Amino acid sequence: MLKVSLALYIPRLTMLVSPTSNDVVNVKLQTEGTGAPSAHAQVNVQRNPDNWRNSGVEGLAEFDLGPLAAYSALLPELQFHEGQLSGQATIRGLLGAPAVTGAITLKDGELEIVETGVRLKAVQAVVKTNAQWDTQSALISFAATGTSGHGTFSLEGEAHPSMDDDELWSGVSGSLHLTGDHVRIADTDSAQLTASPDLWLNMDADGLSLTGRMDVDRARIHIREQPINAVRTSPDQKIVGDVKGRPSETGLRQSLDATDVRVRLGDDTQFKGFGLDTPLTGALRLKQRSGRITANGSIRTKTGGRYSAWGQTLDIREGRLFWSDTPLTRPALDVEASRSPTSEVTVGLMARGPLANPRIELFSNPAMGQSDQLSWLLFGRPMQPAASAGETSLVNQAAATIGIGADNLLARRYGDRLPVNIGIEVPAGQTQESAALVVGRHVTPELYVS
Repeated sequence: MLKVSLALYIPRLTMLVSPTSNDVVNVKLQTEGTGAPSAHAQVNVQRNPDNWRNSGVEGLAEFDLGPLAAYSALLPELQFHEGQLSGQATIRGLLGAPAVTGAITLKDGELEIVETGVRLKAVQAVVKTNAQWDTQSALISFAATGTSGHGTFSLEGEAHPSMDDDELWSGVSGSLHLTGDHVRIADTDSAQLTASPDLWLNMDADGLSLTGRMDVDRARIHIREQPINAVRTSPDQKIVGDVKGRPSETGLRQSLDATDVRVRLGDDTQFKGFGLDTPLTGALRLKQRSGRITANGSIRTKTGGRYSAWGQTLDIREGRLFWSDTPLTRPALDVEASRSPTSEVTVGLMARGPLANPRIELFSNPAMGQSDQLSWLLFGRPMQPAASAGETSLVNQAAATIGIGADNLLARRYGDRLPVNIGIEVPAGQTQESAALVVGRHVTPELYVS
């Protein structure tokens, strides 16, 4: 029998070899100093002189991998702060087809997800492996628990690599299951989100899929406007190649082959941005296949929502975005907002139809001409007889059917003063009687909402 004892300490290394008999050799590797990763292993081999693959083997290895923070450079998306890593491995069977088991354990870990600003604490995790070379099968299991914010989470999963003679892992199938209760999932300047997820990530012959549900318990979303003098991205700009800081095309979002996730907004969701400041509620079912994301469901504003535009604040009476197996970026819109500059006058607007091209109508109580309606919205007062000729012309053009002509005088007068783009458009092939007031802006370089 050949017996080998191995002790490894890193980084300052010395090696001692001391044969004790014709078939027993002790090998010891060690360093001076403390706090560095280290390992100790002992392997016993029962030699078979006819075929080395049939030699018996049995061994044990133990590892002290040191503090988790030492490995931050390996995953720049994560910042490791606390925690200790350790591990062990065993080998048994025949040298040519052994059974190998092992485990790596994280104790009291603390790490931060850089992009979302979330810090995970009290993380306990273990990764176990079990590989059988005689049956060319393997199992990798994973389990982790921890806290995020005031909530707790659990992540469990397993993978089944396929092994053959030509390639160690010729394929893999498996799943991950994430559950949580009031877990903080985002903590940035623009979004603070707490949710209770129940999600499955599955990998099989059909690809990578994400299924399950996400209950949003609390959300504060604040989209800040760019400064007026900021240089804005051109809508037709295209990015060629990878850009530092942008998600890679090989990221999880681009790699998913199928998605079926139900998202529910709880009673503590607040959105602020693009003139809106409103609580939201609702539910969506998101599906993705072949890179196309569609949605079913609706998101509604709740009592207390407001919309600020043209220097005025409007109360949202009713607001809804809804999808019916349509692309996520193309919901339908149903919004009614109004303001009461005096106790006797209420004036507002209604926007209905596709988000990309809604139909906008003015209304008021008491009834009044559209020029006065628009004047109340734009200036907070009725149209004045002594108003300037330009002001009178602009309001009359918009009020007369919400649009005369394609001159877009309204856009030229108010376009730089308002947080939206305003224009008067006549549909192709129709008369000026069909003109419409169009209010919109670029939400992203690719998405223009009007």
